[in-house]
Amino acid sequence: MIQQVKTSERINEILNHPEVYPWVKGKIVGPFDMTNFLSKEGNIGLLGEFGCFIVIRHQIGIYEFHTSVLPEGQGAWATEFFWAGMNWMFTQTDACELLTKCPRNNPSSKMAARRVGFREMFPTRPIWPTDDGMVEVDVYSMSIQEWVTKAPSLAEKGEWFHNELDAQYKALGKNLPLHEEDKMHDRYVGVAVMMIENGFYNKGISFYNRWASMSNYQAISILGQDPLIIDIRESKLRITDNRFFVED
Repeated sequence: MIQQVKTSERINEILNHPEVYPWVKGKIVGPFDMTNFLSKEGNIGLLGEFGCFIVIRHQIGIYEFHTSVLPEGQGAWATEFFWAGMNWMFTQTDACELLTKCPRNNPSSKMAARRVGFREMFPTRPIWPTDDGMVEVDVYSMSIQEWVTKAPSLAEKGEWFHNELDAQYKALGKNLPLHEEDKMHDRYVGVAVMMIENGFYNKGISFYNRWASMSNYQAISILGQDPLIIDIRESKLRITDNRFFVED
């Protein structure tokens, strides 16, 4: 339900909608045109049917984002879209922390941030322009470690991986090593799989191993990159065209 875009036409339509524009215009006089913004390295535009993410890269791993949703996307769609955007950022970029600004004159933005688990970090001086002058901003944050404990569908991805692994082991006449049911393990496996599928295999391996070292699971490692071979201790996995195969 979400995709990165390099052109601004649809994003411009969303930002210039009369129900969206007053809340996001800032110092803008006249309609938005995000063409130049999207052309700058590090800036990202993500688009869904009823909304968009505007993302700014501040430094390595640190991004600021703003979400705009049309009236017809408010409610359940907006929540699903939000999590899709978080998943995209954490598994398809180097993002380790996402920051957002909640202007004091827009309490609904703060409510939305809190509802999905963002933490308030600090207030600013008046920096957000409105028709009535500059207002303070409350900066909210979600780290990748916080995201992995909250985001939907991550455990399901880990369960899918384990089921696929089990099927391949059985086809090879091998037994899948048993471990107790651990939903957090499924989450971290799911995230690692998603990062590897998106080409961020070093991030995926490192992120998984950070958790595994503190949770009494074995670390995994990369043995080769062409093709990608990952050592998960009980076997080696060859990754080809976003599919993994147990090496016999």
